[in-house]
Amino acid sequence: MTVGLLMVPALAAATFWLIHPSVPNPLKTPPTTMSGDFTLWAATPKADPCAARADAPDIHAGAPVDVHDESGGIIAGAVLSTGTAEETHRGCVYHFTVAKLPVAQTYAVQVGTRVGPTVTRAALAADGWRVTLNIGLPDPAA
Repeated sequence: MTVGLLMVPALAAATFWLIHPSVPNPLKTPPTTMSGDFTLWAATPKADPCAARADAPDIHAGAPVDVHDESGGIIAGAVLSTGTAEETHRGCVYHFTVAKLPVAQTYAVQVGTRVGPTVTRAALAADGWRVTLNIGLPDPAA
């Protein structure tokens, strides 16, 4: 009797993915690694663009990177790397890698307290499982 009760959910799941093959099957889809760059821009060049900034206290090496699914729940995470100055010294570039990203229909990456745009699984896959996020923009006249 117990074995029969355990098989009912498994049969229901198998039937669902047979009927809806376009929905990713978390039992068949291996976890994916997502990588990204996060750039904190300043309006003008700085001697050390990666120095702590009063307007972005949540952005620093070791800051949390959380990935949210379509329900808003956190499904994976990472931390920001040590930042490196980009070539104009107007921005500080941090990198992150999220290992074992579970299957979801959409993803939103949150760095510190800042949530980025929502992207679909298909769009993220088309971009090679890589995201680029920015805060602020440099002043082109500076």
